[in-house]
Amino acid sequence: MSSKVGTVHMPYSRKKIQSEHYRQITKVLRPGVGLLTLTYGELSNVLIPGYWSHVGAYCGHRCVVEAVGKGVVETDLIDFALTKDEILVVKPTFATLEQMEISSAWMSKQIGKPYDMQFRSGEDAFFCSELYVQSYARQGIVIPWKVSTSFGVDTPIPQDIADFPEVWEVVAKFPP
Repeated sequence: MSSKVGTVHMPYSRKKIQSEHYRQITKVLRPGVGLLTLTYGELSNVLIPGYWSHVGAYCGHRCVVEAVGKGVVETDLIDFALTKDEILVVKPTFATLEQMEISSAWMSKQIGKPYDMQFRSGEDAFFCSELYVQSYARQGIVIPWKVSTSFGVDTPIPQDIADFPEVWEVVAKFPP
């Protein structure tokens, strides 16, 4: 699968997240929360099972760490939010605030690692939901959920996070 899949969009689409949503999002963020997203018209929506097709993590200082086709990157929150159509902010119910901050710091240390095109668990390369979930699991935290089987492998996908609200509490949805 090409690393360009997430950059292919249908023409003439206007993003639904607007500046007022951005201002509201900033009020509910703290390091370690997940940002599940949907961007209408992306080719990756067809390839990734479920409604939510991507997850990034807020890591403080108005930055999101995410695994995209070019690898693990830090994206400015404005650039991240204003290129999306829907955002679901989730907080892990199984983690303390300190563990969320440790998670955030660990993800930031992964910046520069390649995208995991094989969708295999490991620490050499990451896909979006793998990066987010591993940031907690590597602390020894057992996440009480069942992940999907994708591409023949037990693989956490963004939709899995949304499907377990008792594990990943929904803090806010934009647009509401």
